Amino acid sequence: MGYLDLAREALKDKGRILDGHKVDRVIWETDKAIVFEDAEGRFWRYLASYGKAWPVIIEGMKYN
Repeated sequence: MGYLDLAREALKDKGRILDGHKVDRVIWETDKAIVFEDAEGRFWRYLASYGKAWPVIIEGMKYN
C-alpha cells in the first residue's frame, strides 16, 4: 500500500456522521469500535453494538 492508497483510505471516512459527530479522521477501527477525531479536534470512541459515541479523555489535554 502506497501513500496515495493511505490518503484515499483516510479521506473516505471524512464527513461520515457517527452518533451526531462528524468524522474528520479515523484513528483506529475494528468491526466493533471506532476511535475518531471530529471537526473540532475532539476524540471519540464509537461502539457499534450500542450505536453511541463517548468522548475519549486524554490526560493532560485541554480544549479551547
